[in-house]
Amino acid sequence: MGLRGVTELVAAAVATLSLASCTEPVNPDSTPGDNTSAAESVDSLIPAATPDAQAGKPAPRPGAASLAASPPTRVNPPAVKADRARTVKRIKTKNRVVFFTIDDGGVEEAATARLLVRKGIPVTAFLTEEYVSQNPEFYQGISKTDKQVIQNHTVTHPQLPLLNLAGQEAEICGANRWLSDLYGKKPWLLRPPYGESNATTEVAARNCGLDYVVLWTINMPEGGKGRFQYSQGDELAPGDIILAHWRPNLHQDLKRALREIRRQGFQVAALQNYLPRVQR
Repeated sequence: MGLRGVTELVAAAVATLSLASCTEPVNPDSTPGDNTSAAESVDSLIPAATPDAQAGKPAPRPGAASLAASPPTRVNPPAVKADRARTVKRIKTKNRVVFFTIDDGGVEEAATARLLVRKGIPVTAFLTEEYVSQNPEFYQGISKTDKQVIQNHTVTHPQLPLLNLAGQEAEICGANRWLSDLYGKKPWLLRPPYGESNATTEVAARNCGLDYVVLWTINMPEGGKGRFQYSQGDELAPGDIILAHWRPNLHQDLKRALREIRRQGFQVAALQNYLPRVQR
């Protein structure tokens, strides 16, 4: 399915949701005031020239209640050495925000795309070339609406520490070239497969033009099972990075996650606003 097809599916689905909201009670997963017609495209849901959009935050529709956080007024990203990328597990911030990262690719469900558009939630997609080569337009459609640059998750999803420097560079640099050519924007964040990396990974990532190796603090359960799996404690903390995957029924898992984030008094922020590209 091409980008135009994904766009039409998302727009039609959002229109259907808006009609249903006229007759059904409002619930935490519905968005009041949605009058989008089936003729409108994904692009029309996000005004192109708003300050929010220019700042990298998806612009919500008028009247829409969104969990999306406003861009920070000031950030202090971790320092990066000249010869290696910096590994980051949690963002240092006092803001009550968390970050969604979604890995791999290969499962492209319109229900997930329209949920992200309807909620205005920014997500960072870390894509593996081998998994998404059949339908890369799906992820471009989401990236176009939430203004987030698609980031690097290697070519074939290997265990990077088992490879030497040349092998790691082949995986990381190859994915960066592919993503840059395909989407027109060069990644600067790497998500190592399985969260496995070493000092060689940091050097390889930097040699490939990347600034940060991004891990996570929370694992989002899949298939509607269980609750957040916290690396520390049993509740969200400012700056937590949430790991999810492009899997079947991801939209249902995201709905549960968003309810829990709201319950704990947090918002979802754009990772690239807190980890901007390093100017060298």
